[in-house]
Amino acid sequence: RGPGLIIDGSSCSIQSANGVGVYEGAHHIVLEDLEVRNTNGVGIDFYHYPTDCRVIRVKVHDTGRFTQQSPPQVYGMYLNGHRNIIENSEVYNTTGWGIHAYSGEFVDAHIIRNNWIHNTNTTNADPNGGGGLLLFSVGGGSNQIDNNVISATNNTMAAVYISGGNG
Repeated sequence: RGPGLIIDGSSCSIQSANGVGVYEGAHHIVLEDLEVRNTNGVGIDFYHYPTDCRVIRVKVHDTGRFTQQSPPQVYGMYLNGHRNIIENSEVYNTTGWGIHAYSGEFVDAHIIRNNWIHNTNTTNADPNGGGGLLLFSVGGGSNQIDNNVISATNNTMAAVYISGGNG
């Protein structure tokens, strides 16, 4: 299948504009057969604990084009909340982590499977910065990472970084 909808931030002049935002209180949202590209901010941003959302066959690429951060750290996908699934998707050409699942409170019961994450932490990025996949939670657990292919992360620390209360 091809993308059902293309979100292209090429003509957006807002410095930190994300491609798609799924925010506080959102639940049971499905993003399927979607392409998000050329964003100034995060490609897909799950923020302030959305629950039971799914990302299926989504392509996210070329994020953080004009970021003012130094070094640039704009993610393909930023994820927190509970019971969200990212599957069968591709993330590439990001200035930070491909998928960054992080929270000071909860990143809980997520499933991240069958994804291709590559060419992350690109141009002018921090060699100790973003890799392919980061999963960090102070209070969460029961997260699953299965059958993902991660390559060309331009990171000297880790292609995958897992820390915190993850089971």
